[in-house]
This record gives sequence, C-alpha cells and structure tokens, in this order.
Amino acid sequence: ATAEAASADTATTEAVTASYVTFFDGTTPAATRAGVVENGENFLPALEGMATDPQASATAATVEGVTVADDGTATVSWTLLMNGAPVLPDQSGEAIEEDGTWKVSAATFCALLAIQGDGSAVPGC
Repeated sequence: ATAEAASADTATTEAVTASYVTFFDGTTPAATRAGVVENGENFLPALEGMATDPQASATAATVEGVTVADDGTATVSWTLLMNGAPVLPDQSGEAIEEDGTWKVSAATFCALLAIQGDGSAVPGC
C-alpha cells in the first residue's frame, strides 16, 4: 500500500516550516533543536557540538513546499543557507509527525551530516 500525497494544508505547512527553520537555525539552542528533530535525544550530543562551531551557527533554512502523505510523513522542499546565501538549494527532505508535532526526520538530518561531515559515525544515524 502506498500513501496518498497531497499539498499540505496551511497549518501543516506552517508547522513543518517552523520545525525546519528552528532546527536548521544555527543559533537555536541544542536542546530546542533536539525537540524538533525525530529521535532528538539521540542527536543532542552532535547538536551540542555544532553549537560551538562558528560555521554551523551561520546556517539557516527556507522551506519552499510541503507535501503530506496520509501516513504522518511529509516531503519537504527546502534550501540550506550559510550567512544568508544558498549553499544547498532545492533539497528534498522529510518531516514526520510525532505525538502531534511535525519534526525534521532523522534521515534528513543524517543525510545532511553525511554530506558535511568528516565521515565519522554520528550517534543516532
């Protein structure tokens, strides 16, 4: 069985967008970021490490679109910014609904870490 996908309603789009913007804002405290990513407690050490990296603190995100499937997941079209300039435009990510809250999927965060990381394993990925 496949999930039907449709453009998200305004409330869902706003909730997913808020999670992405909060999570990828490098100035957001690690504990707050952990609250808007799937399995956030597993990523808290990595997020705390990023908080001390000046390059990581210059990141932000914009969301261009959200498409929701009926299984509590959404596909997100988004762009990663560094100092306000796009560095990873037109990315496709996922969001999941967990206890009524839309969160950045662990798979999306892990994929980004794989691109940017040094090849070492990140707890939670």
